[in-house]
Amino acid sequence: MLCVFRNIDIKTIAKWCFGVMGSLFFIVIVLALLGVIPDWTFPREEIVRHSLGFTYPTDAFAVYLSVVILGVVAFGIKIPYTVIFVAEVVNFGLYWYTDGRFSFILVTFMLIVLAVLKLLYSKVNSFEEISNKILTNKAVVIVLVCVPFLFLIGSVVLVWMYKNNVSIAVTLNQFLSDRLIHSSKAISN
Repeated sequence: MLCVFRNIDIKTIAKWCFGVMGSLFFIVIVLALLGVIPDWTFPREEIVRHSLGFTYPTDAFAVYLSVVILGVVAFGIKIPYTVIFVAEVVNFGLYWYTDGRFSFILVTFMLIVLAVLKLLYSKVNSFEEISNKILTNKAVVIVLVCVPFLFLIGSVVLVWMYKNNVSIAVTLNQFLSDRLIHSSKAISN
């Protein structure tokens, strides 16, 4: 499809996709809440997760994450704070119904970063200008390069803490749906 649009700006494609995907996303959810299409439920312990018209609860959040990313690509730094706030309210609503924690965290993090960038760079017109300003700062570049390694080290430390029954890791494992158990088994194998 991108070959057909080779002379069209990526933001134009993102705006078009954002409109179509965003509209369909909300139509599916409204139809599921009205009972027109099925809203499958998946019980997990005391929580009942709703699919909201999608195949599985995390699918709804994955589509929402894509819609938010398309919106950020399409409109960038020009997105008003009210839209960021409404996007986060929708994010909380989706979390309430689907219990999709990782996507919830990703969307929240992305919206917070967008709001902070708007605040810090209010006189800048595009993400390209912001990235040029950020990437000329050596300290920021060092942090950006180190963050993936810090996450890796943090993951290994959390698994080690879980194996040694450190209470915070045990509690965090419950929040992460036993992912620390699975990680420790994978490391043991």
